[in-house]
Amino acid sequence: MLSTGSTLAVARVRAAEVLSTGSTLAVAHVRAAEVLSTGSTLAVARVRAAEVLSTGSTLAVTRVRAAEVLSTGSTLAVAHVRAAEVLSTGSTLAVAHVRAAEVLSTGSTLAVARVRAAMRRA
Repeated sequence: MLSTGSTLAVARVRAAEVLSTGSTLAVAHVRAAEVLSTGSTLAVARVRAAEVLSTGSTLAVTRVRAAEVLSTGSTLAVAHVRAAEVLSTGSTLAVAHVRAAEVLSTGSTLAVARVRAAMRRA
């Protein structure tokens, strides 16, 4: 397989290899390389989410999920992810900004007013 120059084949071989060592993080890296060679951004995001989950970083997971929803084109989903991210950092003002973006994408004037009021209080 190595002699054929197939990145995807090499990635699969390495995945099998790291699976035998029991390294979840290594498997995630290999699978990321594999999906990169197929051109799937969404698949890469999911692999990276699995990778950061194995390191225990909540903030990293939210950033990966933000990248994932960006690739699906959902503004509302991105806003939800970013809200979760800033909540994990403890920034109320950042959450308010995110919620403002979220409600703007839904077109709710009343919701925007509530968010802006919360921002002024913060």
